[in-house]
Amino acid sequence: MNSLDLSPGADLSGLWGEVAPFWPELPWPELIPGYGAYHRVALFPGRAVIRVSTGLGHERRARREHANATAVGLLDLPVPTPGPIGRPVVATEWTACAIDYLPGRRRQDEEWDVVGPELTRVLAELRSVPLPVSAGLRPVRDWCGGPEWPAVVERIAAPLGRTLRRTAIDAAAAVLEVERDIRPVFVHGDFGMHNLLWLGGRIAGVLDLDTACAGDPAIDVAQLLGAFDPDDVERMTGAAVFARAVVHKRTLPLQVAAAADLAGDAVLRDHALSNFVERLDEI
Repeated sequence: MNSLDLSPGADLSGLWGEVAPFWPELPWPELIPGYGAYHRVALFPGRAVIRVSTGLGHERRARREHANATAVGLLDLPVPTPGPIGRPVVATEWTACAIDYLPGRRRQDEEWDVVGPELTRVLAELRSVPLPVSAGLRPVRDWCGGPEWPAVVERIAAPLGRTLRRTAIDAAAAVLEVERDIRPVFVHGDFGMHNLLWLGGRIAGVLDLDTACAGDPAIDVAQLLGAFDPDDVERMTGAAVFARAVVHKRTLPLQVAAAADLAGDAVLRDHALSNFVERLDEI
């Protein structure tokens, strides 16, 4: 979840003014600002990206994300990923990390016939990446509560009313059930078009490693269900993975809502809960 303001420059009297002195080698007047669900981002094309975490538990979140990106970088992935540069910088209200800048462009409005074969190739190769026991990846859904995620959902869904709350609780429980006996593979965790960089017809980079883990491969398929014809996605995955992906997709807003609640962002939490209700009839 991220967006960019492609107009260079930013007000260096605010947050970026506090962050800039820690990376004096970067051309701060030329930064391209961006926003993620839980971060603010400064892009310096060809140089680096600065990610700043704010809100409740910002240092803990940033350090876990930094460690996860480091762990991913040690794996033999088929595509480049942005690795950390140095260590996190911690202040009272924020924690900042520098990561690699990867070349490429997003292709978020393409038809399946154009990008589907490349998505299929990369997903298959990601699933085949050897995962040593000591890989050091975050546990599945650690970013939104990990094993406590169902309990967080039960708590934050109370304002939805008895029926919808029960629907949310059951949806979270269904995820645990469908992935119970699955052999874990490398999972990006947010494998949507917004996190893929392309050079020509090839995926040249995968961004945002905060959710990467060893888990059910259907987790990565779930993101694609919102962007492409489900029939095309099912032909790529097969019926069993597709069926689990549908279960995972139903809870994506609940995962965002839980993560937002844990970060103290009530606005995003409530927005995500509304999305869950609105999308109940979708695949």
